[in-house]
Amino acid sequence: MKILIYVIIIFTTLLWVTNNSFASEEKPKLIINEVMPNPVGDDSKYEWIEIKNTSSESVNLNQWKFNGVALPDLEINSNEFIILTRDKSSFELSNKMVDFSFNLVNSGATLVLLENDTSIEHKFSYVQSIEGKSFELLTGACSTIAINNHTHTMGLENTSCDVVQNPTVTPLPTVIYFTTYNYRDLIISALSPYPSQGSEWVEISNTSGSEINLNGWIIKDESNKSFKIPELILNSNAKTRIFPTTISLNNDGDTINLYDPQNKLIDSYKYGKVTKDQVVSENDKHQISGDEEDIVEEKILIDVPEVGSINTESDNKSIYEILKKPIFYKVEDYIGI
Repeated sequence: MKILIYVIIIFTTLLWVTNNSFASEEKPKLIINEVMPNPVGDDSKYEWIEIKNTSSESVNLNQWKFNGVALPDLEINSNEFIILTRDKSSFELSNKMVDFSFNLVNSGATLVLLENDTSIEHKFSYVQSIEGKSFELLTGACSTIAINNHTHTMGLENTSCDVVQNPTVTPLPTVIYFTTYNYRDLIISALSPYPSQGSEWVEISNTSGSEINLNGWIIKDESNKSFKIPELILNSNAKTRIFPTTISLNNDGDTINLYDPQNKLIDSYKYGKVTKDQVVSENDKHQISGDEEDIVEEKILIDVPEVGSINTESDNKSIYEILKKPIFYKVEDYIGI
């Protein structure tokens, strides 16, 4: 009898250990199957996330959180896909879609899907995106996240590990926005040098096709005083106002320069004397000739102070035809034509 009791105790212990072992290795019922962080067109409309139910039973989304935010009340059948969209009215496909608040960073991120009751999670990490191409979890034994070779497989089975010879493995997210910035990727589009209330500000616009992290960018005035911009992600074709506390925008005129983190001059803005609450915006433009690496764009207000006397033959010329100024030369070096 004692032997039987011992056998039962040992069997029960083994069963408990085995069940806990399997529980700790339990796979999530829902997985992030594919994401489109950099679609063709407006990111705020066309970004999407595909979630798949890999279990043998139906699952409700409201039992899960995406990056800490509760998902909506929606049932997903076994092996079914659901597409989280930012604006489902922008899609014409018949896939099961639901609008959800999110923003996918083009340069890389880690997305987390967490089950509320069990704390079982699924992580999906991707790196620098390519416009119009999704990141997908390849099917098969490789468990690899790769950039789709064509466009995407929204609502369809993902590409097989066997098809992709050398998949782009993304085990960890990166934060690479650019390593080399081009002329006028960012521009100084407006200034407020003399506000009656609040602080002076510099408006910066992103003219590139990708978002840019402004961390480490530098604003300098004509006296070479500088302000380093803290981390701030600026979306494509978006604007932001920077309040450069360590420099002063002179009311009598100044030149404000914008440098990338590699200390490369990206844009320069020259303005004349301003009045209280006057906002200096990008009006007339003139591209100065010179070495392409050093080209800056000079922006001059229409109401700049007169520079010397100009003969009547020049009256029909624009201010840019009348004045030519080498980069960073002093006022005395202006050449009148």
